[in-house]
Amino acid sequence: MDKSRGLVQEKPKDLDLNASDPEDFSRETLIRISTQLLLHHGFHGCRQSALHLVAELTQLYIEQISRLIAEHAAHNGRSEGNVHDFGQALALVGLPTVQGLKAFLEEELPQMKERG
Repeated sequence: MDKSRGLVQEKPKDLDLNASDPEDFSRETLIRISTQLLLHHGFHGCRQSALHLVAELTQLYIEQISRLIAEHAAHNGRSEGNVHDFGQALALVGLPTVQGLKAFLEEELPQMKERG
């Protein structure tokens, strides 16, 4: 990290799986996910405040998808979502179908493993 300019240029530290505060664990997990997203898309560094903004937006996006899954399940008389509800939620936010997401992951996962 370049502290003189507030830039984050390193991978986040290991997560503490024994964290006493679930909020801290969730926040650290989102920061880690956001860091990986930024690295994947070619970023080499960013300000801490920008990283936290990306983490917050990621959280809001996950919450929106989850809410849509729950609404679709409830609309169909179920209390739990399934893969069809997930697919519907993805379509509502303009993401590819479940099959498209599967194809994307099958292509990306080997590359992610190579990068470590």
